[in-house]
Amino acid sequence: MKRKFYATLFFSTLIGTTLLFGSGCTQKTVLPPPTAKTAGESGNYEGLGIPPAQTDTRYSEENLPTEESLDATTQNESDLNAEMEHTPKYVIEHGKSSIQFKPVYFSFDQTMIQPDMRSVIETNVKYMKNNPGIYVTIEGNTDERGTNEYNMALGERRAINVSKYMISLGIDKNRLHTVSLGEERPLFLEQTEDAFRYNRRADFRVK
Repeated sequence: MKRKFYATLFFSTLIGTTLLFGSGCTQKTVLPPPTAKTAGESGNYEGLGIPPAQTDTRYSEENLPTEESLDATTQNESDLNAEMEHTPKYVIEHGKSSIQFKPVYFSFDQTMIQPDMRSVIETNVKYMKNNPGIYVTIEGNTDERGTNEYNMALGERRAINVSKYMISLGIDKNRLHTVSLGEERPLFLEQTEDAFRYNRRADFRVK
């Protein structure tokens, strides 16, 4: 009876010891630190539970502007500027003057400078003072009503009056030249009061 009891106790102890040491000696799986092979150059640590890095592609080589795209941008800007030059607003603002100058407009059959046009002439004078090498031809224009002879004389008086005002503001008369174009160079071809209004003007052309 005792022998059977001790035998049972011995086998129970042996089994418990085996289970205890067996569980303590189980090998753990240790993941190696990420290397170039496991992570990849993109930083995508696949299988390690680390999300890939967010790459900023704004300045990547494939997104950099090429010479062709730059040329296209320049071309688009040129096309836009050319289109603007044909709008009525642009034409009214610039007349047929050189880009640095603004035109002066006149009332019907008048050669005197209107008060609201004096500031335009003063701005043109300021530009000439800042650029002493500039020489300008002042072109007198009229609308199409009246004879050619009358309109040529009218355009001439307009150009001369603008020139006199510029000289009074300090521009050397040798830097100014006047000419009349009469009705030959209209801004607008329509036979309306608005068209006539903007055809009566003095333009400033750099020599």
